[in-house]
Amino acid sequence: MAEMVLVEGEVTGVERDWRILHYKQRQAAWLIAQGYSYADTMRKLRTSNRTLARWRMQPEFQAVLRALMVFYADESFNRVNSVMPVVLENLKDLALNAERDSDRISASKSLISSWAMFKDHLDRDMVSELARRVSQLETEQAGELAGFNEGEILSELRATSEKRLTEMAAEVEALNA
Repeated sequence: MAEMVLVEGEVTGVERDWRILHYKQRQAAWLIAQGYSYADTMRKLRTSNRTLARWRMQPEFQAVLRALMVFYADESFNRVNSVMPVVLENLKDLALNAERDSDRISASKSLISSWAMFKDHLDRDMVSELARRVSQLETEQAGELAGFNEGEILSELRATSEKRLTEMAAEVEALNA
């Protein structure tokens, strides 16, 4: 369980929830996020099904578990992503130079599938970034518009947000081109 301490400093946004949980609850969240089954988690922590079920109902446990799962999913993606250039080069070599047609076709399908998954991941990242930027702009604009009446604020906010969304959509299209 030594790795759990490292994660504590790297998983952000749930520090308060992390501190609220007891040590065994932290361990349970960590084990589940690592892919251990509930049965294995209970066995390792020597706890009952009822106890683990009760912990899983706590909002703090749920928040920490979600954050850990996102952290480890990203970490796994980054590890796989780091070897993708070599894998793709090998697949490309197979697709172009394999002796059997079936090997060339299989390698080509794998290349296409890898490209599609990579593009999907990039698209999701861009959408998340755009949503974050829109939220940030809305917050900034709300502060700037404090002297206006509600109708003026809404119309100004709507106009500025639509303009910025159009600009960001153009940025995304330029990145995809």
